[in-house]
Amino acid sequence: MGHNRRKWEASDRTLVLDMVKGGRTLTAIAKALGCSTPTVKRNFPTELTGHERKPGNNPHTWTDDERLQILAMASYGIPYEEIAVCFGIGRSTLINHFGAELDVAQTKVDANVTRALVRNALQGNVSAQIFYLKARRGWSEKLTVEHGGRIEGLSDLDLEAAISELSPKAREGLRALISDDPAVSGGEHSGDDETLH
Repeated sequence: MGHNRRKWEASDRTLVLDMVKGGRTLTAIAKALGCSTPTVKRNFPTELTGHERKPGNNPHTWTDDERLQILAMASYGIPYEEIAVCFGIGRSTLINHFGAELDVAQTKVDANVTRALVRNALQGNVSAQIFYLKARRGWSEKLTVEHGGRIEGLSDLDLEAAISELSPKAREGLRALISDDPAVSGGEHSGDDETLH
């Protein structure tokens, strides 16, 4: 049983052209047409690239502008397949011509973003400082409460004194653990109905 091939209308070609001019991705174009990205590539090469693609080995001299466009697209994280479609070539051709440069393009952007992040962190941007420490140093906002002794047998006064020595964040975490409100504690509570003060 063969596949039913869709007959593409002029309106489909116009839609693809408009979406390409609007900067839409190959995936978005395929979704709008209700087909796969390989189907779009196969049926709309002229609309996608702006020029007729001729099969076979067609040597091409890359202009500086094309080279910069390709490297910029790679540095923005655009998949190689989509970059290749924009220039009317296959992924392997793209890699053959630009392999080493493509590998370095994203790394250069990552380095520039990291440099900006560190500069902002060093200049006092607290959000940048927190992000850096979480990403690079493994910092976390998890609350860990350790208790080295027993609480059985403590008087209410001794227990309140021990609780008052906790940090505000630890006290809040303890309140949530023993709260009667399942939304606060995350579950049912069993035991005394006393609350911490």
